[in-house]
Amino acid sequence: MRIVLLTTEFPPRVVGELSNMVSFIARFLSNNGFDVSIITFDDWRSGFEVKSGMKVYYVSNKVSFHVNPFTWASSLSCEYTRILSDLLWEKQGFDIIHAFEWSAALPLIPLKDVIPIPYVQSFLSLEELRSHSNLSLLGQTIKWVESFSSSLADSIVAHSEATYSMIRALYPWCVKKLHLVDFNDANAVEKIIRIYKEVSKLG
Repeated sequence: MRIVLLTTEFPPRVVGELSNMVSFIARFLSNNGFDVSIITFDDWRSGFEVKSGMKVYYVSNKVSFHVNPFTWASSLSCEYTRILSDLLWEKQGFDIIHAFEWSAALPLIPLKDVIPIPYVQSFLSLEELRSHSNLSLLGQTIKWVESFSSSLADSIVAHSEATYSMIRALYPWCVKKLHLVDFNDANAVEKIIRIYKEVSKLG
C-alpha cells in the first residue's frame, strides 16, 4: 500500500507533538512494508530525501510575509498541490492520502474531485478548542476548513477524547466515519492501518 502523509511538522522541525506523532506513524508504516511518502513544510531544507526508507518532500513557503496562519497555509498549499499532482500523474500514484490538521488539508480541497483516492483526515485539536477568538474572521475561516475537509474525508481520526467529543458536537453528520485513535494506546498505529484498509478496500 502506497501512502502519502501531509503535515506541516516533521523532524527535524518540531513545533509541538504533531511532528513526533507523524514521524512515529511514518516509521512504523515503513518498517512494516508500506510505501510511505511525506510532504512537509521546512524553509531550511527544501527538496527531497529518503530517510529510513521513507520518501520525504520538504517544501518551503514561496511567500515570505504572512498576516495570519491562514495566509501562510494557503500559499504553502500551492506547493503541496504541485507535489501531490506530480506523485499522481508522473510517478506511480498512491492508495491513501492522510492529512494532519487543517493546514495540511487545504491542498485536498481543490484536488479531491479530481483525485479519486481515499483521504483520511487527522485532528489533534480543533479551532473551537484552541482559540478564545474563534468567532473572529480568522477563527471562522479555520473552522470552515476543518468542517469542509471533514466533509471531503473518507475517514476522520481524532487523536484525543476532547477532539473526538468536539467533532461529534460540531459535525454530527460525520460520526459514522469518525474514529478515536489516542497515541497513549499501544495499538494506535495498528488502528490507523485498519482505517487505511477499510477506506481503500485493500484489506
